[in-house]
Amino acid sequence: MTSVKVLVILAGSLSLALFLTALGFQYLADILPCKLCYWQRYPHITSFLAAVVLAYFGYRFFFFVGLCSSLTSGCLGAYHFGIEQNWWS
Repeated sequence: MTSVKVLVILAGSLSLALFLTALGFQYLADILPCKLCYWQRYPHITSFLAAVVLAYFGYRFFFFVGLCSSLTSGCLGAYHFGIEQNWWS
């Protein structure tokens, strides 16, 4: 396996783990998510699916799909953190 493929699988696995952790907090710990919590889930699902397609089929386009969705998730997470810390409304 090439090192790029290993990194793609690792990134996709981390996105899946974050998504499953969010579901665990929601359904096992009974913590209700806010609107931004839901918004952050969609890029993680997209990143995971893009990583699966890229790892198995090697379509380079999905590298950029995964990259953009990961960046989107990071930006949403930073915005969400800022709201939680009352840095902005």
